[in-house]
Amino acid sequence: MGDDRKADYEMAPTSDPENPDPPAEKAELQTQDDGDDQQWSGLGKEELLRVANTPAWNWTRNILLILFWVAWVLMLVIAIILVVKAPSCPDLEWYQESSMYGVNVRSFQDSDGDGIGDLNGLKNRIAKIKEDFGAENVILSPIFKQAANTTLEANFGYNIVNFTDVDPALGTLEDFKSLIEQIQINGMHIVLEFVPNHSSDKHEWFVESSKSLDNEYRDFYTWAPGSGSGPPNDWKNYKGESAWTQLGEQYYYHFYESTQPDLNFRNANVTAKIKEAMNFWLSTYKVDGFVIVDADRLLEGPITTSLGRKRRQVVTDVTSMLTDMTTTMEPEMEGEPGMEGEGEVDPSSEPKPETNPSGGNRMADYVQYSTMGSDGGLSEAAQGVLDDLYSIMEKNSYLGKFRVFIPQHSGDLEQNVLYQKQGWRGFPSSLSFANQIGDSTDSYMIKDHITKLIDAKAKAGKSDLWDSWMIGHAGISRLASRAGNSARALTMLLYTLPGTPMPFYGDELGLKNLSSGVSPQLAPYPWDSSSSGGFTTGNGTDPWQDVVADLETVNAETQATTDGSFLKFVQNLSEYSSKPSIAAGSFNITSMNVNFFSYIRSFPEWPKFVVAINLNDEKVNDISVLEKKQMGKVVLSASGTMMDEMVDLTQLSLDTNDAYLIELEECETCLF
Repeated sequence: MGDDRKADYEMAPTSDPENPDPPAEKAELQTQDDGDDQQWSGLGKEELLRVANTPAWNWTRNILLILFWVAWVLMLVIAIILVVKAPSCPDLEWYQESSMYGVNVRSFQDSDGDGIGDLNGLKNRIAKIKEDFGAENVILSPIFKQAANTTLEANFGYNIVNFTDVDPALGTLEDFKSLIEQIQINGMHIVLEFVPNHSSDKHEWFVESSKSLDNEYRDFYTWAPGSGSGPPNDWKNYKGESAWTQLGEQYYYHFYESTQPDLNFRNANVTAKIKEAMNFWLSTYKVDGFVIVDADRLLEGPITTSLGRKRRQVVTDVTSMLTDMTTTMEPEMEGEPGMEGEGEVDPSSEPKPETNPSGGNRMADYVQYSTMGSDGGLSEAAQGVLDDLYSIMEKNSYLGKFRVFIPQHSGDLEQNVLYQKQGWRGFPSSLSFANQIGDSTDSYMIKDHITKLIDAKAKAGKSDLWDSWMIGHAGISRLASRAGNSARALTMLLYTLPGTPMPFYGDELGLKNLSSGVSPQLAPYPWDSSSSGGFTTGNGTDPWQDVVADLETVNAETQATTDGSFLKFVQNLSEYSSKPSIAAGSFNITSMNVNFFSYIRSFPEWPKFVVAINLNDEKVNDISVLEKKQMGKVVLSASGTMMDEMVDLTQLSLDTNDAYLIELEECETCLF
């Protein structure tokens, strides 16, 4: 059994061929050889040492060593080549990588059976938001403690009596802490809508402020003596009525209801108190940022009785300045690479967008809010307020945990430049674009907003700063009710424009307004087709508002398993929106007419995408999206038709109210 191995060993050369082994060792080996029943145990240490330096073993070792290092170097070279040749990914912050899903807590999920949505209910649905809706970031409607008996009012969330506590109808601070933990477990982020512009008249600050003319809280709000027998001046509130209410000897200012007096940010103590409240949520509960609601209304102008005429002229000058900022940068479309479709449009024939179809006035109508400086940026005072608020974000940011700052304003998109600043982590949010979307929305309106924004940013030297997009929010009618059959096409627009999409809860289902109710646009979320839509577990307790009428089809459970549903469409859109070309690529309008609009998104070395949208009730045929013949695959369509079909982008056709997301084939000669 061990004879062959022993024979091989005996044939192996010794370390010194000239001197044979000593006789004693030979005898010892012979003794081992004679014991046939003794197991062969291999070479011992001394035996190995005798053969270690023979030429045969040396050659073997050297060859194996060389082969090892050659293989190692070869693998290193291959790895370097793969890394160098691999397409680079865009360097994005967390708030740029995924959509920010807006949640109205009161309408999302009830956990305790009282018919009102709450923080624990939201906590139980957090995983759904990420898995089913494709959003990794959540924005909460104002959750702060409200004045008594306002839970069921339309303006719930904006009657704040404590900026550092949760309203009891929604839960407790412990509930909020538990929600934060669930957010972190799911690898998500949470942002709060913060309302620093005003408080409730029941807030202790205002109660103290109203007691006398000289107490320490008097200047927390804007007080002024009347003019003659009326208010101090002609400032208007959001209803177009006087923004002043008399209390005692003087009047106090409020842009919204008389129960919501505006805080005075010209008082440094007010700014300090608001920063303390922000720091409370950032440091104690680790929220990931704030939407600063009414960022354009934080600072009113000086109060004078002659203010009306004087400040109207200032507003006119400022509006003209913004107009000049955008129109002087209007590009020549004809003959420009990638813009050939627009060369055929007669600008004089373009229909102009309405001033504000959703109702209400523009900021230029409120003379008290001329907060722009002579250079076209914010005034020094207004910028100082925002800088002061942002400083608390920086204080609570560190590597791996950057907080997001989102100043929200009601101005047009081009006014985003007023709320962007180099070095800020975040982006502005304009309500205007969403406010103007309706069933009459056409391509010219969309193009007008987008190009004015792009041009204003270029003029201000802010082209590299981030934007966001919103087509629905709590203050207006539901997208599906406003836009009708165009809702899906406009949703594709939302997810494919350059910036962070900010969808509003329920729009991913095609949720419509209720036929009646305190807030028809804030219907309880329909999770399933049960009588309460799965919103509440209460026995005999109805939701705070009616559920939608078409529960059989408009609910998350049904749509999650139904091909072609609105939710399935949004899930696919969300997936594609994270592709480098759409998440961070360049943006170029390629073709348009009154109801057709197309643009291309591209990022170096990654697949490019064309978005084509038909907002018309009629089919469009043979539209030239690109000048040179180029094929692409329809990877997603609003109607669900043409999926995976190859199309020629020099003669594209779209059905009514349809939209295509088209992945382009490789094209070395294409000019994009």
